[in-house]
Amino acid sequence: RIHQPSVACTSTVASPRASLHQVSTMAFFDAVFKSTDDFFKRSFSKDNVVEFSGKVDNGVKVTLKGGVTTNVIVDKSTKVETVSKTGTTTVAVEYKKGAVSLDKFEVASAGTVKADISLPNLVPNTKFTFKAEDGSSAKKSIKGVVGVETTQDVGAVVGVKADIDAVGGKGKFSLLLKHSGVLVGGAAAFSTPLGVQAAKDDGFAVAEYDALLGYTTGAATFGVQSGKKLSTVTGYVHAEVAPAVKVAGKASYSLAKSGPITASVGGSVKLDKDVTLYGAVSQAGVLQGAAAVAVGSNATLSLYAQVNALKIEEDGKHFFGTKLALRA
Repeated sequence: RIHQPSVACTSTVASPRASLHQVSTMAFFDAVFKSTDDFFKRSFSKDNVVEFSGKVDNGVKVTLKGGVTTNVIVDKSTKVETVSKTGTTTVAVEYKKGAVSLDKFEVASAGTVKADISLPNLVPNTKFTFKAEDGSSAKKSIKGVVGVETTQDVGAVVGVKADIDAVGGKGKFSLLLKHSGVLVGGAAAFSTPLGVQAAKDDGFAVAEYDALLGYTTGAATFGVQSGKKLSTVTGYVHAEVAPAVKVAGKASYSLAKSGPITASVGGSVKLDKDVTLYGAVSQAGVLQGAAAVAVGSNATLSLYAQVNALKIEEDGKHFFGTKLALRA
């Protein structure tokens, strides 16, 4: 079956007594908003890239990706937007068999090296993770994050995630309770003096804390989630309204200062087994469209376009992107 570069689909939560890889990621706080967020971030792109992936008989998957990425940078003081284009190349390797899973080992031409390793079956319903990143060559930070995620049945499905960066001393913790489709959760980010490069005099401090309330049927997820220490609130939905049709929407408002509500709505329709169309519009008049088309049995061509309808005559407001994904 041809894989379309679509969003993460919503799914029902499996029995919490199943192994962790069989439990839906909806069991965790950061996954509730993910299906909506993925639709707007992954369905559309300003980049022009080619990707080749292949898996050998022993289970090792290799992915080569290269092209030109487009970034829009907004100056915080002047609000002036600048567009930059950068040529990039990445090589990634995965091997997810056995007691130790190499979820990703990636080397990028930008000078970063990343490695994600997990132990998915050491304890039932629990996965231990280790993520390392060396960005020193690209003038970025070095990280070594140790984490754990677990789901337990205590009358409700409880999903807990926790991790800490052994280099910088920063950590995160989240909790999600799910019962009869109702979702209640909270998350926090903190800093400690425990990291190798952490400031020893700063002590322990809570940097972020937020909460969510939602509901999921499996085919649809609705939620309200705070951000930036309860200073913003976002409502969102992602739903499969028909076997070939999905819709998504989100709206955010700042509680800390008065301002307009930012909102986006969109959807996708699978015309047939080879063609999927995507579309979205924001309150700022930004229109986005995309099409993913299967080319033969081992390739998918994705075409993207973004137009600012309210600034149609301005340069740097409209973008086009492409992605050719080849599979061995």
